[in-house]
Amino acid sequence: MSRPSLEAPAIAHLLDHTRRTVLVGLAAALTCAFAPDTAAPPAKVLGEIPRTDFLAEGVAVTPKGAILLSGVRGRTILQLSADGRVRPWLKGEAEGGLFGLATDPARDRLWAAETGGEEVPGGAGPRITGVLEIRLSDGKILSFHPAPTDGRPHWIGDVATGPDGAVYASDSVNGQVYRLRRGADRLELLTETGLKSPQGLALSADGTRLILGDYATGLHRIDLATGAVGPTLPAPRPVRGLDGLKRYGHDLIATYNGAAPNAVVRLRLNADETAITAIDALARGPDILEDVSLGAVYGDRFIFVARSGWAGFDDKGRPNGQAQRPSVVAQIALDPVSKGATP
Repeated sequence: MSRPSLEAPAIAHLLDHTRRTVLVGLAAALTCAFAPDTAAPPAKVLGEIPRTDFLAEGVAVTPKGAILLSGVRGRTILQLSADGRVRPWLKGEAEGGLFGLATDPARDRLWAAETGGEEVPGGAGPRITGVLEIRLSDGKILSFHPAPTDGRPHWIGDVATGPDGAVYASDSVNGQVYRLRRGADRLELLTETGLKSPQGLALSADGTRLILGDYATGLHRIDLATGAVGPTLPAPRPVRGLDGLKRYGHDLIATYNGAAPNAVVRLRLNADETAITAIDALARGPDILEDVSLGAVYGDRFIFVARSGWAGFDDKGRPNGQAQRPSVVAQIALDPVSKGATP
């Protein structure tokens, strides 16, 4: 999904998908903030995408355990089998690049953030963005739900689902968060957050709020009834530079790519989810994690894109001359002992 760099100018900056302002002076603090526990088990590689033109971004897991991977440049979804083999899954090709994924097994749906056009790798022409509705059982594309048109550029990069069938989507260019009510055709504006780069989304444990990760500031809570956006959640140390966000019991699992080395972290919340009480690093690059992207919780595992391929593109979505390497998928075992009650 679209994300800005948090590196200081003296450090080679991470790819800025949407030409955001570089936030100076954070790199040193951030690289120290996510040092892993030496006892943490290493991430395990599950497989890699054989094609270098795929550019993996999102991960979803079906009820039967099949791993689905969205492709930005590939404009499709692939399935990774238990033996590491990759095969086509999506029936048909999306018009734009596919980013974050979210499943709704109760309604047999997979939802994918879709953005295409100029500045999206593999895209050209006018910007399109919205949420793609796909039947989870067989990969058939059912509908495309566009973002509202207001004359401004938009970039929907991540999605989350609610227990009532609603879908939520974040716009990393203009700071909006959208909602697609069950049975609706078009996304509606839930709120103008005023944030620089909204990224991952997760429902609160009680289902009344969204927890939103802003790349520049950290986590915020959004009231689903009013659209009100709360201040940054207090944390023991900065949590800027987070990309994907998934719930695991009472905790959140997040991917971090704000500076090198990248990491996967566990954010432990207080009882009413108004503060982050602890941050545990579950894995940290560069041995496996290189240009980490999004992931999904499945049981007591976190499955994620450890190498996405974004490093091979410049800030306008064009190949930058670096070797385009295959995307890599990995997993981390999660400790269920202290995860709390699953909502």
